[in-house]
Amino acid sequence: MTIRKIKSPYSYITKTIVIAIIIMLLIGQVIHRNNKEVIISDEDALIVAPNGMNEGAFIQASGYIQQDNNFPVHTHTLILENQAKIWLRSTSINLNNMTTIYEAWGTIHDTEKWRLSIDIQWLKNHENKQRIENNIYTYLQQKLIIDLSTLNNIHSTISNNTIKIIADSEPIITIIHYNCGQNKQLCEDYENQIQNSETERFVSTLGHTFYKTEENNWILISQNNGIYLFSWTDEDIIDFSGTIEIIDPAYIVKLYQSEIFASCNELENIQNASIKQEENTTILTAQWTNTKNETIGCTLSIDLWNNKWITNVSLF
Repeated sequence: MTIRKIKSPYSYITKTIVIAIIIMLLIGQVIHRNNKEVIISDEDALIVAPNGMNEGAFIQASGYIQQDNNFPVHTHTLILENQAKIWLRSTSINLNNMTTIYEAWGTIHDTEKWRLSIDIQWLKNHENKQRIENNIYTYLQQKLIIDLSTLNNIHSTISNNTIKIIADSEPIITIIHYNCGQNKQLCEDYENQIQNSETERFVSTLGHTFYKTEENNWILISQNNGIYLFSWTDEDIIDFSGTIEIIDPAYIVKLYQSEIFASCNELENIQNASIKQEENTTILTAQWTNTKNETIGCTLSIDLWNNKWITNVSLF
């Protein structure tokens, strides 16, 4: 009589479990390799850290900003081109809804777990010439500044020449800039509209006159910059108008008055001023009449992109 060995059912279960564990370990190693942390060092070409990777040191890096909500350690992550990650936080800039590559400037406050954590001081979007500092948005191409520094949950974005002011993830104001040299007929039509004395208008706290159009939008006309078309509700117009500043000769003179008077010899009062934009530099030309009734001019360069006064002065 032949006795057959009967395999225990537990042996099949054991083999199945062992095989499953092996497969999981293999998958885990693949995932680990794909998600391996990229170590950041002060020799990384994507990082500018002149004083090294020390707490409190200044640092600059560029990448995409991703929202994380890991407060208070960090609220966002900057993902570099090589997939290295830097934790971000800021008490002065709203970092939400950043959809393109930004150049981030800030100070290191933590280097735990080989990931830098930095406090953002300002951001630059080179594609759209947008600069953000203290929740103040400078749009260099549109020659426009939006000061949201006192409005914690509100920020501004730009895409295809359309600027938006956003509250609670919803756009409440849309701004489109029109250069009158390229949109002559449009500018003439709007200028004809505002000649009507019955056109609704008001003056903002910064001295800019807003006009209501026949389409129930609002416009701001600048002799130097063209027309700014605002789409917003009448309830918001007065509140937000005080955040809108135009980069024109009057603004430049007001902002850098002491530097202008110190740089331009014999300058007593500016009688005429004009500006033009060359890349990131704003060129101001000021003219005045001296005591001999001679017209004197002075040309100066201001770097609004880097928030610097440039002492590049020429007299004529």
